[in-house]
Amino acid sequence: MRYALACIFALSSFVYADKSFVKNVSLDNEPSKIYAEIERTFINRGWRIAEHGGEGVMGKINHRGVIATVTIYLANDKLLYTCKGTREVTTRRAAGGSGGIKKGKKVIDYCPKKWINNLRQDVAWFLK
Repeated sequence: MRYALACIFALSSFVYADKSFVKNVSLDNEPSKIYAEIERTFINRGWRIAEHGGEGVMGKINHRGVIATVTIYLANDKLLYTCKGTREVTTRRAAGGSGGIKKGKKVIDYCPKKWINNLRQDVAWFLK
């Protein structure tokens, strides 16, 4: 159980350097255009733009019990993605006596990797 929790916490926040993106797009041209396309990607995927500017573009989403914040920014001619999020999960435990099983809710750190992969693919497509 401790190992599983350690893995969840380790995966909850990460930075991903998208190397394939650099091959397809010249990052020397107008960072403002790149950030505009990143905003477009967030909006098309149903994310809300929380911040945009020189530090990057931050999108937020609250979907199916997952609350996630992803920031995409330029660093060393690469797009970097950072993610922080939480997820509400149902827990079950024995109540003892004749109480049966009690259900509850618990919030854990969680980063939706598949959603980030979708954002990565869309950004690369929009910047072709």
